[in-house]
Amino acid sequence: MMDNEKKLAIQNSEPTTDFTEEDLRRVSIYKEEGMPGLASLEDVKMHRIMDLYLTGKSYRQISQAVRVDKTLIMYLSQRFNWFLMRREYLNELEMNQRQKLIESKIESKNFLLELQHMWQRQIGSNITKYLQTDDEKFANNIDLKVVDRYLKTIDIIHKLSYEGGEGKPAIGLNLGDGVTIKKTGNNQVEITPKQKTISSALKQFADLRREEENRLKHPDMIESEDKGESNENQ
Repeated sequence: MMDNEKKLAIQNSEPTTDFTEEDLRRVSIYKEEGMPGLASLEDVKMHRIMDLYLTGKSYRQISQAVRVDKTLIMYLSQRFNWFLMRREYLNELEMNQRQKLIESKIESKNFLLELQHMWQRQIGSNITKYLQTDDEKFANNIDLKVVDRYLKTIDIIHKLSYEGGEGKPAIGLNLGDGVTIKKTGNNQVEITPKQKTISSALKQFADLRREEENRLKHPDMIESEDKGESNENQ
């Protein structure tokens, strides 16, 4: 019971935003001023903004790199919850790294198995001849250094095959929902969570920009719609 309470406390203590109180105040003023510059923000710059944000750059650093007002960038981040989006991206990135580690273990294990087979044949030939003839020279021809390497290789293969105790293979992985996996060769896959995240953000931005363009082109129409909704609520 206590363990569950500790887990909940840790989860609740995790930050849910990367804004300060001053940042929130500036974003609020920006919205009141009609979100200047939003409709003219280009897709190329938006892509660059998201790429920088996902790699851990601050709003100030992003603003300086793409020459876009910092408050506009913070508004987009708040509007589409980029903070949560980045956390999901990092989780998927961790899965990707774990998958690459597993692939590396599989390739290493295959190489060690071939090495083990080679040494097994070298040692086994003299052992077989000794058992057939009882001739001590065949026993003396066995290189104990090769035997030692052979035994160490067996131990490494065993460690690569199992993690966390006997009966738990090191090749299982839960990749979660929404992760795109593409096979690129034998024992090779490609996972691109970053591009998927950026594409999702660009689609959200495109919808928002269309709304803003319509607002600027037809302010009277949108104002009348707002009044109509207000009257219905009354």
